[in-house]
Amino acid sequence: MGTWVNGRGDTLVIQADGSVVSTVSGRTGEGSLGGAFRYESDGVPYIGVSNGYTGGLLALLKVGFKTTGDNSDTSKPRIVPTQNGVYNLPADLTIIVNSIIN
Repeated sequence: MGTWVNGRGDTLVIQADGSVVSTVSGRTGEGSLGGAFRYESDGVPYIGVSNGYTGGLLALLKVGFKTTGDNSDTSKPRIVPTQNGVYNLPADLTIIVNSIIN
């Protein structure tokens, strides 16, 4: 539970009830967490997020984990909203877990 912000100011809010609100480029969307952690072939744990019509994944990256083309700060744990896996991560789109607002 908390609010996270990436380098562009986009936010991800996860509530205790599993609801999720994200704001990207000023546009807000709502969804809910679904399913349990699961490991894909890349060894990354993901949590499913859906609004009933479409969905995506939250990748949970531990300290030191680096993917192909990863430009994020690997010295900190990260949350990466994605639909296509965790490759070629720009530093300003990756959400650093240490930047919790509340």
